[in-house]
Amino acid sequence: MKIGLKKMVIAEKDEASKKWRRELLLFSGIATLILVLFFTTLTQIPVVFITLQGLTVLLVICYTFLQIQKHREKVRHDEY
Repeated sequence: MKIGLKKMVIAEKDEASKKWRRELLLFSGIATLILVLFFTTLTQIPVVFITLQGLTVLLVICYTFLQIQKHREKVRHDEY
């Protein structure tokens, strides 16, 4: 019985290791792509870079404002 349990533990560890490697590779690839796009845009087309930065800031502000509004509405409805 212990041998079967050891085999199951080893199989689970192998599966977790493969999954971890796959996720790490995917993360590294996406991070590299983002950095390449970031630096290419920054150096080749600074106007587009600055525009995207401005839009990102505006989107974050709008998203935060909407979340605060949702929270206030929820609190208001929970009080009554």
